[in-house]
Amino acid sequence: MGNGISDNYENINPLFTLDFWNVHSANKKETGEKVSLWVIDQDKLKKSVSKKADRENYLKSCMDSIQQMRRLMHPHILKIFEFNENISQLAFAAEPVQYSFQYEANFSMDEVQYIALQLAETFEFLHTGAKISYLGLSQSTVVLTKSFDVKFCQFNFASPIINEQGLVGSRIGAFANLPTQPSISFCSPELVGNKQITTTSDVFSYGSLLISMLLKRIAFSPSNSQDLVAQAQTAPMQIPPNTPAELKDLLLQCLNIDPNQRPDFSTIAKCNAFLSMESRIFKYLDLIITKDQADRFQFYKNLPNALHLFSGRMLRYKFAPLFIKEVQDEIKYGPILIPLTVKVAMTMDPSDFYNEVIIPLGPALTCTNPPEVLVSVFSVIEDIFSKISNDKTYDVVYPIYMSALQSGVRKLMLEAINKMPLLISHLSNSTIQTNLLPKLGEFISNSSDVQSIIACIQCLTFAVDKVDQDWFASTILPKLSEAVVKRPTTVDLADPMAEILEKLRATIDAGLKQVIPLASLLLANNQIDVQVQMRLCNSITNVIEKVKRDRKLAEGGTKKPVKWGSKDQQQPEMSAREMLQKATAPQPKTPSIDDDSTADIFGTQQQNIQGRQQQQNVQRPQVLPKAAPQSAAQALAAASQQQRVVQQQQQVQQQQQVPQNDSNEEFVIEQAPPQQQPQQKKPSSMFSGLSVNSSQQSHKPNAWKRPNK
Repeated sequence: MGNGISDNYENINPLFTLDFWNVHSANKKETGEKVSLWVIDQDKLKKSVSKKADRENYLKSCMDSIQQMRRLMHPHILKIFEFNENISQLAFAAEPVQYSFQYEANFSMDEVQYIALQLAETFEFLHTGAKISYLGLSQSTVVLTKSFDVKFCQFNFASPIINEQGLVGSRIGAFANLPTQPSISFCSPELVGNKQITTTSDVFSYGSLLISMLLKRIAFSPSNSQDLVAQAQTAPMQIPPNTPAELKDLLLQCLNIDPNQRPDFSTIAKCNAFLSMESRIFKYLDLIITKDQADRFQFYKNLPNALHLFSGRMLRYKFAPLFIKEVQDEIKYGPILIPLTVKVAMTMDPSDFYNEVIIPLGPALTCTNPPEVLVSVFSVIEDIFSKISNDKTYDVVYPIYMSALQSGVRKLMLEAINKMPLLISHLSNSTIQTNLLPKLGEFISNSSDVQSIIACIQCLTFAVDKVDQDWFASTILPKLSEAVVKRPTTVDLADPMAEILEKLRATIDAGLKQVIPLASLLLANNQIDVQVQMRLCNSITNVIEKVKRDRKLAEGGTKKPVKWGSKDQQQPEMSAREMLQKATAPQPKTPSIDDDSTADIFGTQQQNIQGRQQQQNVQRPQVLPKAAPQSAAQALAAASQQQRVVQQQQQVQQQQQVPQNDSNEEFVIEQAPPQQQPQQKKPSSMFSGLSVNSSQQSHKPNAWKRPNK
C-alpha cells in the first residue's frame, strides 16, 4: 500500500472509497484481529485540489479528525487503534467496518429506523456531552459495521459549541462547495448561505440523510443556498408513502427552513418515531449488557414473536452474532437462543452458516447439561441439515446424536432416535456401517429403556439396505437377539424386528446362523400378534427355501419328492399273494415273458391292493415282504391260459373270504405238482432265464395257505 502502517497487517482487501480515503479490510499479523485500514489517496487529492496550500490544509484537518476520534469515547464513533503521523503517508487502523452510505442504498424500513436512532443518540452525545457540532454529516462521513452499528468517521469540520443557545464557531470558513468542504447536498441552508450556524444545522443534515435513505437516492442536489431552500420545501411530497407517520412527522420538522423550528437531538431521541416495537427492541439490544440475566431471559423468550419485523440482513448481522455470544457466555440461554440463531441464519449460504453459526456454537450443540439445550438443538436439526453439506455431516451433526444417545437422559435419547432417519439419509453408507450402526447395536443391547430400544430398532429399518447384508446379519442381529433374551416377554420388539428380517437380503449362511435363530427366539413368545408370528415364520421359510434351491435338494443326487400315484413314483415290491391277484385278473392281452408291458402288471396290482385296503380299512405296512422268484414265474406263465384264468379267478374270489393278516408275516404259496415235463434249471432272478411257451405247459391252480409261525 506504500505506507509504513500496512506492514503490520495481512489479508488486505479494498472495501470502498470515501472522498479521498481508501478503506480496506485486513488482519493484524500478530493476533489475526480484524481491522479496517484507512489510507489517503494522495494522487486523487492532487488531481482534485490543485493548490498545495489547500491540500495541506485538508491533510491537517484529517490529522485533527484522527486526534478527535481518539479522544472521544462513544460506541458510535470509530475506534482507532494506531495511525501514521507522517502527513505525506497519512493512514490509520481502526475497528472493522462493512458498509458505506455512499455505496449502500437499499435500506429496509427497520434498518432506516435503527440507523436514525443511532445517529440521533450520537448527535445528542456530541452536542450535550462533547460540546461540538459535527457540521459534516453526509454519505461519506459515517459508515456501518457488519451488525449495522453506525460509526462517525470524519471529524474534519467538527466545530465547538460556544454558548448555551447552541451557537457554533464554524471551522469551515466561507462555503464555496469545494471538494475539501462538506457536501452541499446534506448541508443546511444557513451553512451554505454563510449565515450564523447553530447545532440545528446538524438537525437539517440529519433529515437530509434520512430522506435520502428512504428514497434510495440523494434527495437534494442544489448548486447554491437558494436551490437548496427551494428543494427542501418540496420534501413533504418526496417522502415515500410507506413511511411510518411518526417518522414522516420527524423528517418534516428536521427539514424546516427556519432553524428555530427544528427540534434538538434530545427531543428527537425521545420522539414517537422511536417508540415502535422495532425501535424499542433495538434500544434494548444496545443496552443489553446492562440488564440482569432474568430480564434478558424474559426478553429473549418473547423475542420470537417480533422477529418478522426485521429484515433478513438485520437478523443475520445484528441478532445472530448477539445470540451466539450470549450462548457462549451463558449456556442457560441456549434453549431459547440456539433455535433463534439457526432460524435467523437461514438466509446464509452453507459456507457462511458453517463458519458463522456452527463453529462458534460448536460446544453448545453437544451440551447435555442442562438437557434442554440439546433438546432445542434437535428442534432445529432439519434446518441444520439443510445448511450443512453431506461431507460435513459426520463432523458436525453425528456428534450431536452420539451425545444424546450416550447421555443416559431418556428424553435426549428419544429425541436422537426419533430424528435418526434424518441422520441416516445424510451419512455415507460406509459411515453408517463403520460408525453409526455399531453404536446403535450397542445401545439396543445395553439400554434398559424399552421404548428407546423399540424406537432404535425401528431406525434400523432405514439402514438395512444401505450396508453389506451379511455384515448386518452377523453384527446387528446378534445384538437384537441379546435384547430379546433380556426381555423375552416384551411383545413390542417383534414387529420392528420382523420388518428388519423382511428387508434383509443376507446369504444362506447368514440366514441359517442369524435370521432363523432370531426369528425362533421371537416365536417362542406366543403372545406376539398372530400376523407378526406369520411374518417371522415366512422369514424362516424363505431361508429354508433358499437352501433347497441352492443345494438342489429337489433334484440331482437327492431323491426328488414325488406325488403319490404319479408316474415317477417308485413302486414297492409285491408279495406273492398280490402277484397272484394281479396275474389272475382279466387281461385284455396275454403278455409274454419278454413283453415290454411287464412293468404295468405291478402298477395295476398296486392299485388293486390300495382299493382293497380302503374297503377293509386296513393299514398295510409301507414295506411289503418279498415273494419267491419261482412262484412269480409260474403265476405269470399260468396267465397265458385264458380259460384256466377264469376258473382261477373264481377260486380266488372265494378264497378272499379268508381274514387278512395284520402282522408282517409272509404268505407262502404251495404249488400243485406240475405235469410231467422235462426238468429245467431254476432261474437266478425273477425274470432272467425264463423261456416258457404257454402251449407246451399246463399247470394246476396254485393253492396257498398261511404258513406256520
